[in-house]
Amino acid sequence: MNLTLSIMIGFGVAMDASAVAMANGMAERRARPRKALYIALVFGLFQGIMPVFGYYFGRAFSALIQDIAQYLSFLLLFLLGGRMLYQALTTEGAACSRRVGKETILLQGLATSIDALFVGLALAFVGAGIFRTALVIVIVTFILSFVSVYLGCFCGSVLEDKARALGGIILLALAARVLAKGFK
Repeated sequence: MNLTLSIMIGFGVAMDASAVAMANGMAERRARPRKALYIALVFGLFQGIMPVFGYYFGRAFSALIQDIAQYLSFLLLFLLGGRMLYQALTTEGAACSRRVGKETILLQGLATSIDALFVGLALAFVGAGIFRTALVIVIVTFILSFVSVYLGCFCGSVLEDKARALGGIILLALAARVLAKGFK
């Protein structure tokens, strides 16, 4: 898998974490750099570890479903992207004014990384490499989450759903690319 595609995947899976980081910034309007770094590190690590788990789980079963792997990959990416886009278009990001605790951030990191688990599964089905992609996901998620905390502090709730929608669109575009490869 080339670096450009890895970066696109990184942006796609980082959008949920970025949206949550932004909401955390909205909730805690005076977030200190230490808090923003913690949020970014937790989200980045979860987003990077989960695709590796998904990848190896997928590899264990790839021999059984090799003939339909590309279509399963398309389906997973399509469903994830569609769900993210649907959520962005139908939910309102409500920020409450409270401090966000470390335990809450850990749970948020886990919850936002479930999509990344399925991306790893999809990558296993198409036989793509995982470690460079996982590293790119960590870096992209870390940077976006750190910046998003401060965007949330300064820009309010207007951007939260736009970030989630962008992530959904990126994953849908990747799904279309996987499907198009099947017809060549």
